[in-house]
Amino acid sequence: MHVSKVLRHTAIKTKAITMYSAIRIMSTRYQAISTFSPPIRDTHVKAWPN
Repeated sequence: MHVSKVLRHTAIKTKAITMYSAIRIMSTRYQAISTFSPPIRDTHVKAWPN
């Protein structure tokens, strides 16, 4: 039995799911901010020169 291989795969899978969830939460939060407060977003965009 390849227990270590299975455990490693599960750990990678869990990490990937956690990362994906974090990114989704962050992007949803950013969309909410940009939807409900355009002035803050405009200020933020102007603060970062392209």
